[in-house]
Amino acid sequence: MATMSKAFQIFDSNVRGMKQHLQLMDASLVNANKICHSVAKDKSVKTIADALKSSVDYPQLNTPCKTKDINRTFITARIKVHEQAIVDLYSYYMAYLFNLTKEFMTINPVTLIREVAPNQNNKMSYEDILSHSRNELIEIMSKVLLKQLEGIRDTKKVLQKIIKYSGITLTEKVLEEALVYLNIRHLIIHNGAKADDAFIKMNNGLVQIKNKNKLVINYELSSKAIQTVFSLCSEIDNKLLEKKLLNPVATSNKKGETK
Repeated sequence: MATMSKAFQIFDSNVRGMKQHLQLMDASLVNANKICHSVAKDKSVKTIADALKSSVDYPQLNTPCKTKDINRTFITARIKVHEQAIVDLYSYYMAYLFNLTKEFMTINPVTLIREVAPNQNNKMSYEDILSHSRNELIEIMSKVLLKQLEGIRDTKKVLQKIIKYSGITLTEKVLEEALVYLNIRHLIIHNGAKADDAFIKMNNGLVQIKNKNKLVINYELSSKAIQTVFSLCSEIDNKLLEKKLLNPVATSNKKGETK
């Protein structure tokens, strides 16, 4: 029986589901690509939809079933799948940090607020306090923390606040590599999946970058990103459990299985 926090249990479940979806989509696209290329010279097959026997349900696939069009269509589709995986991974990571703060709240909420999100406006009236249960107050304060954490655009600074509060020490290599992959999400959404100067400086050869600073986004990248961020969160969880800052839950799943 492995032991983990409730926050990590949720993260672990999200990651497992994402990996299954990612692998299914990538395998399906690879095989569909092979099918299209295998019939590309058949004059009776006019479109990719024809090749996949899906012209009725998927009219957007009425693209010529020719080598150039097949390559362009499937390369684009696979990139989009792996970009979404990177974006989802970031959201699961942030949700894990948010759930950690909810667990911290049950132990020492005043210290947490002061260390992680100090703000003179973080106050409630006596009436507001008396009108809520303890669990409701924890939820309210956790949302205050999340809002302020989300306002910090630097992924590293968000985690540093959690580390400062908890007093844990993380393996530098694991931390730095995970932060590289987590920062890809920003580049996908805001910079056309191109590396900026800050990313190039922190990358240290982990992520392949093509001409014009375009990131090479593929199954190898998304899989490595998932594995690396999972390792970071696993280490965070273990360290916090050791310090008794989280409540452990038992699970029959082997923690750390990320293949």
